[in-house]
Amino acid sequence: MVFYLASLYLKTYWQKQLFSLKKKYTFSNEKIDKFRNMLFIKK
Repeated sequence: MVFYLASLYLKTYWQKQLFSLKKKYTFSNEKIDKFRNMLFIKK
């Protein structure tokens, strides 16, 4: 029972970590795209 709860907790923890990582990654990608567009407009 304790092991089951622990594995469940770890699973949700890792899912949260992955989710936040994905959010950070996509956010940085959007920033890069905006920066690229700015450079493109300047040219």
